[in-house]
Amino acid sequence: MAALVLLTNLSLTIWASVTFGVDRDRIGTISKGSCSGTKKLSLWLHLAINALSSVLLSASNYCMQILSAPTRAEIDRQHSKGIWLDIGQPSIRNLRKIKSSRVILWWCFGLSSVPLHLMYNSAVFSTLAANQYYALVVAPEFLDHGPWSYDSSSYSSIASEILANATANRLDQLDRATCLKEYGEFVSARSNVIVVTTAHNSTDSLFSVLYLDSDFSYRICDTVEGCKIPLVSGSLTDIDYCLSQKVDEKCKLQFSLYIMIVVIFCNLVKSVAMFLTVWKKQAQPLVTLGDAVSSFLDNPDAATKGMCLLSKSDILGGAWKRRGALKQYRPVRNFWFRAASLKRWLICNSL
Repeated sequence: MAALVLLTNLSLTIWASVTFGVDRDRIGTISKGSCSGTKKLSLWLHLAINALSSVLLSASNYCMQILSAPTRAEIDRQHSKGIWLDIGQPSIRNLRKIKSSRVILWWCFGLSSVPLHLMYNSAVFSTLAANQYYALVVAPEFLDHGPWSYDSSSYSSIASEILANATANRLDQLDRATCLKEYGEFVSARSNVIVVTTAHNSTDSLFSVLYLDSDFSYRICDTVEGCKIPLVSGSLTDIDYCLSQKVDEKCKLQFSLYIMIVVIFCNLVKSVAMFLTVWKKQAQPLVTLGDAVSSFLDNPDAATKGMCLLSKSDILGGAWKRRGALKQYRPVRNFWFRAASLKRWLICNSL
C-alpha cells in the first residue's frame, strides 16, 4: 500500500511539473481564474491528499506497533530479571528491551511521519487575489456630464477615465443590494465603481474619490447597516445604484515542488522500512492481548507461576521480589476508563 501511495505521489508530481511547469522558487500553477472554481478544485485535491496520507500513516502506525511489540523470547528474558513489558499498545518503553534493528526501523517510521503531518496538506495551496479599485461617490448629474472638480489632479484624471467607461456603456449597472454584496469584504470579480447617490447637486456632482482594497461600505458609509453616506454639508444620503467594472478573477491553485520532494522522500523511507519489517521478521511478536493469552496458555511463564492474581500495581510495588506469597482475592468494581493509566489518557487526548 505504501508503494502504491509512493507511485501515486511520484507520478502526479512529475506530471504536474511537466504539464504546468514551475518558476524559480519551484512553485507551479495548476489553474488560474475563477475563485469559486479554485476553491472547489482545492477542496477535492486536499480530500485526495488526506486520503493518501491517512492510508500511509495508518500503515506506518501499525508497523510501529508491530516493531515495538515484544516476542515471547524477549518477554521471558525480561521476566527472569523482574522486568515487565507492554503488550497490546504502542510502547516507547519497550524500545529499550527489544532488538536494535527493530528500534531503528521504529524511528524511521516515527521521524518520517512528522514532515507528512506538517507538510503534506501544504503541498497544494490556493492564492486568492483581491482587487484594488477606485470608488467614485457622485450625484446623478455626474453621469450627465454635470460640473464637477476635485483637488487632486491624478484623481481627477482617474474620475474622467471611469466616467468615459460609463458613457461608453462598459460598466454594469447594479442595484443597491447587489452593489453592497459585490463590493463586500473580498472583491475579486469587480474593479472601479461609480456609486450613484440619491442626492442631487448641479454645481459639483463628484462628492469623493476613494482608492480601496476591501469592502467600500466601511469607508464611504456612516453606518454599515443601511449604508448612509455623509456629505460635506453634514446631511446623509443613500445609494441609488452602482456602475461597476467587471474584471476577470485572478485566483490561483498552486503546488510546491520542494514540499512534494520532501513528501516523496518520507514516503520512500516508509516503503523501504515496511519492506524490511516484513523481510526481517523472524519470531512472532505478541501484538495483541489475544496473542499473549494464546502464547502463555501453550507455554506457561515460569517467572509468574503461582501468581495468577497478580495485578500491574502489584508488579510496580515489587511483588516479584516476594515470590510465593499468596494473595487473597477481593472483588473490586472497576470502570472501562481504568484500562489505561491517567497519564496515557491525558497524553492521548492532548494529541
